[in-house]
Order: sequence, then C-alpha cells, then structure tokens
Amino acid sequence: MPTPLAASFLTVALLLLAYQTPYAINAPMNDGDVDVVIITPYGVVFNLTAIDGALEMSRLVSGVYSITAYWMNIPVGFFAVELSGGNKAVAARLAIISPSIQLIDLESRPLNQAIIRYTGPAGIAGEIKTTGGTAVLPPLPATVQYTIQIIWQSPAYKTESSKTIRTSLDGLDRLGRIRLPVGDVLLKVVDTMGRPIAGATVFLNEVKATTDAKGRAFFAQVPLESDGKPIDYRVTVRDGGEILFDDFVRLSTTRSEVTIVVGLRDLSIFVRGSAGQPLAHAIIKLYREDNLVAVKAADRSGFAKLEQLVPAEYKLEVDWRGYTAQRSISREELMAGRPIMITLPPYIEILGIPLTFEMFIAFLAGTIALIILLALGVIELLLWRGRRLGIYRA
Repeated sequence: MPTPLAASFLTVALLLLAYQTPYAINAPMNDGDVDVVIITPYGVVFNLTAIDGALEMSRLVSGVYSITAYWMNIPVGFFAVELSGGNKAVAARLAIISPSIQLIDLESRPLNQAIIRYTGPAGIAGEIKTTGGTAVLPPLPATVQYTIQIIWQSPAYKTESSKTIRTSLDGLDRLGRIRLPVGDVLLKVVDTMGRPIAGATVFLNEVKATTDAKGRAFFAQVPLESDGKPIDYRVTVRDGGEILFDDFVRLSTTRSEVTIVVGLRDLSIFVRGSAGQPLAHAIIKLYREDNLVAVKAADRSGFAKLEQLVPAEYKLEVDWRGYTAQRSISREELMAGRPIMITLPPYIEILGIPLTFEMFIAFLAGTIALIILLALGVIELLLWRGRRLGIYRA
C-alpha cells in the first residue's frame, strides 16, 4: 500500500521543507503552497509558506525547532528539528496522499464511469470518474474525515446505484475496493399452477430477455439499491402481441430473484361423433391470429387438453379421418375455463369405415333392399327348379 511522502531539510543557515505525493512523484499538487508554523527554542513563532514544497530560513540559533505543516488550513505534518553547530538537513513525511479506489459490483466486476464525489473540511470538494473501474483521487490531507458518495448509473436500465461512506483517505486507501449494490437479477415466469412459461419475452425497464425452458430470464449488472433503498423496476411479460404482466417490481440486494405469476389458461376439448361416441385420436389444431400455436391428438376417449394459453381470441380446427370442424373461441370463453365440445358428422363405424347418420340410413336401406332382392332371387330360383322337376304346375 502506498504511503504519503514528504521531505524537509535544515542547516544552521538553511531550513528546507519539501513534499512529494505518492502517485505523482516530483509533480506539484493543485495547490503547491504549504503553510508552516515554526516555533523556535525561545518560543518565537514564525508563520511561513513553503513555495512548491521549499522553505528556507537562515541565521538560526541552536536548539530544537517545532515545525507544523498545514495544507489547505489542515495540519498535515508535525516534526521537531534539533539544530546544533553547522548546517543540517532533515526529511519529514506529510500526511498527504492520493489514494486509488477500485469500484466493483456484487460479482466483483469493475464498474466503469462511476462518479465519486468527495467533500471534506476547509471547503475541500471534488468529483472524479472511474476508468476501467478504477479512480485516483487528487492529493488531499490523509487523516481528516471525508464524505464520499459513489454513484454508478446503468446505461442499459437507466437507474443508478449509490453508496455514501464517511472515512479518512487513510481508511479509504486501506479499503482499496468498494463494492456497490449492483448485481444480476433472475425473473422466473410461471402460470397460476406454478408451471414455468418458456419463450416469453420479458422486459426489465427497457432491457429485453427471453425465458428459457424453466421460465427464467436473466439480467446482468442491475442497480439494486440507492443509498440503501431498494429500486423499483417496470416488468412487462409478453407472449406474441399479448401482455401477460405489466407492473412494477421492487428489487434490492436481498430480493434479486422474483417469480412473476401470469394468468395463463388451459383449454379442455372433447371430440364426439354425432351419436355421442368419442372419436379417438382426432387431430386438434389451435390458431391465434392465423398463427398455429398448438397441435395435439385426442386420446382414446376423444379428450385433449391444450395448456398454458394466453388469454386471447383463438380458432380451433379438428380433423378426424377427413371429417373437419372449426370453431372460434373467445377470450371470455377461455377465461371461463369450460370444456369445449366438438361434434363431427360420423355416426357409426362399420368395418373400419366411418359413416354419417344419412350414410348409415342409406347403408341400412341398401342392405335391406339387397336382402329383399336376395330373398326374391332365392324364391324365384326355387320356383324355377320346381317347375323343371314337375313339382309345380306351369
């Protein structure tokens, strides 16, 4: 860790006081003048100014000189010099440092372009920005207390995270790294039954993400708190053109994972023939705005359930062995949750061939007619054979 540096030199005829900064060796500070109070062995007080770190006194008497250095009216060094016979040079350290600060988020990632504002005694105030997550304060008195406010604004979410600390520059230098409440956010989207919703579009303010197979959407480097207070974000969940959720969600360091519950619905469908019999394995297709959103085959009982549907207008299309039916489903009907009954024309299946009621009646009529014709044919044949054998008279 760097330490504050300074130097002073004293001879019988010359006293030289000089200082340097730990991060800008041999470079002058913004205010290069150090006020020096020197108390002689006989109690005489001199108020002098070291210009650019140099102070010269001559024709001094032997004894111990008490020297206090002030910078910006703040004491930054105290030392004693004993002068006895001949010139003398003395070096001393001044409590002036230029600390380096690294700003990181909760995942230890650097925060670039963060603003650091500092205020201290004697009107000390200033503002600097981080570059690559690091900032170097100008040379300042090290031991006095400062109020340091750190602000980082996210260019993506348009919110800011901030922290205010009160410490000396010595304490700040010992910290080295300051962690801001900026972290990753996990939003999980589920329906009212707790089932994850995959493929939904989620907005956190203006940043967009898509839910994965587990219904999760991830957002990186989100400001979570500002001076210890949680931050509200607008969360919008969409499925196609339908808005499933639109409200504000409060995030903080203790609440960075939030479950969003949206009101999706299931649609139960029964496919029956005109005699009320189930039509097994009917193919069911569901469209929204002419876009196919679901395809499912009915079970042996003619039942199928289409799950996690966005409340909207739909068109239902059912096909069973070439017989089709279409039906519109309103948003209100879907929200009501009542089963949908689809009836197709087939009345009965004979030898694997589905027949409508009309076809079945025609089939029965044809069958009866055929039986009658066969019976008449048999009778006629018997009569003919009888005549040939002479059993019957002509």
